[in-house]
This record gives sequence, structure tokens and C-alpha cells, in this order.
Amino acid sequence: MSYEKVTIKLAGFQGKPSKEDLGIDEFKVDRDLSTYYFEGPHPGPADVFETVLVAFIAAGAGVLSAAITGVFTYLANHNGGKIVIKGANGRQVEVPEGTSNEELDEYIQKAREIDANQIEVKENSLKRNENSSSEK
Repeated sequence: MSYEKVTIKLAGFQGKPSKEDLGIDEFKVDRDLSTYYFEGPHPGPADVFETVLVAFIAAGAGVLSAAITGVFTYLANHNGGKIVIKGANGRQVEVPEGTSNEELDEYIQKAREIDANQIEVKENSLKRNENSSSEK
């Protein structure tokens, strides 16, 4: 297995998932303290709420599949969300919410095919808001 490097950008999260939460704690992981903005179709004042809270840069053999699986598991156990895997060549693959574990393996293979180097994750703020409303 070859050495891989992937940046994981998290947008719209209420809390800050750790590298352990994302299943990448066995790899060399650095935090990127830069601020990114999630690119939406209609940029405007609401984009401030979509600022990335945490970005990880992880490297090692097998880190791509571990990162995709870890992010998928984290979202499944929390509020759900959107995963977009971007390749070095500009191509991208979106993993739809509700994807099964069996289907996830296919997305990992597609990520390898596009030479993926970035994973953007956006927590489902609608479900988060529903959950916080029901807790009151």
C-alpha cells in the first residue's frame, strides 16, 4: 500500500470532532489552523456559519480509506451530513447520506481512482437544529 496524504475539512459542526472521532489517530496527523469557507451555491452572510472549525492533514499508508470510513461513521452516529471527496485532478465524488457500508467501499475505490487528496465534510445542520429543538 502506498503513502497517502489527505486534508479533511469540516464545515458547520457544532462540536469539534477529534482525530480519534474520525478514525485517523493511527496516522501522522497535523491540524491546519487556516480558515476555509465551504463553497455554497449562493455565497452571502450565512456563509459565516459554514466556516470550517477544524481541518486535519493526515498521512500514511491507507489513510484515505481510513479517513473516508471514519468520517462516514462519525456522521452516521451524529447528525448525518455531506461528504465530498476531491481529487488532485479536480474531479470529485459525493458520498450521499444513507450510503450503506457495502456501497462505501465503492466510493473509497472511486476516491483512489481520482487520486483523492481532500475530503470536505459538512454536518447536517437541519438535523442538528431538529435534535436541539426536541431536547428542549
